[in-house]
Amino acid sequence: MSGILDGPAGFALRKNGTCLDTEVDCGTTLQPFRACCPGGSYCPSQYNVNCCPSAANCTQVLVKKPKCANETWDLYNFYGYFCCEKGTTAFGTDSQSDGCALPGYKFESSETLLPIVSSGKVSVATSTSPVTSTPSTSSTSSASPASTTTQPPGASSKTNTGAIAGGVVGGVAGVALIAFLVWWLFNRRTKRQPVLHGPQVVPVTPYKSNSLMVSELDGRNPAHELEGQANHPTHELPADSTFRR
Repeated sequence: MSGILDGPAGFALRKNGTCLDTEVDCGTTLQPFRACCPGGSYCPSQYNVNCCPSAANCTQVLVKKPKCANETWDLYNFYGYFCCEKGTTAFGTDSQSDGCALPGYKFESSETLLPIVSSGKVSVATSTSPVTSTPSTSSTSSASPASTTTQPPGASSKTNTGAIAGGVVGGVAGVALIAFLVWWLFNRRTKRQPVLHGPQVVPVTPYKSNSLMVSELDGRNPAHELEGQANHPTHELPADSTFRR
């Protein structure tokens, strides 16, 4: 048989309870565990229950290169290979049987925890089996719990209060800045506005002519009229008088 297997091939899953509808039920191993293979595969051998792509036995090929039929399962070995789902713990018994314990399972003194031979890939969406009523105590689990971060009480209210206070302060600062810009622009425009002067009035001053001013002569007597001479009558010249030059 070729070393390369086409289709789903690998070791089967140990499941506490029943297999999924999409899986192949290969029968009971150790009560209450059953062997489950992916849909479309076969279980031709009871050697730890193999999942083969056909009815032919593929045990020899799988032993040379052991792997789980589903790449998300974890591979274990206890007198033969088998697989467990993520989050479960593989164990073996004194009777050479094996199983996969769910979280909370209480192990007995005859049961031994087994190490992982090959860890499966982490898948975002994995098929999970229905929850069954089994004893609870968690032992070593291959999947570590995811760490969560809790927010302290009152942190949300403090954050909201701080955000509101910051918004108020920012709004006041914005209004003050706008008011300052308006005042600055108005002041600047006022300074640049030209000053309108009224009509200039030129004061009228009395004009002094450089011409000679008539002034009185000091020390002179005013002119007087000549006295009438009543005793000197006016006489006409004789008609025969000749005008001589």
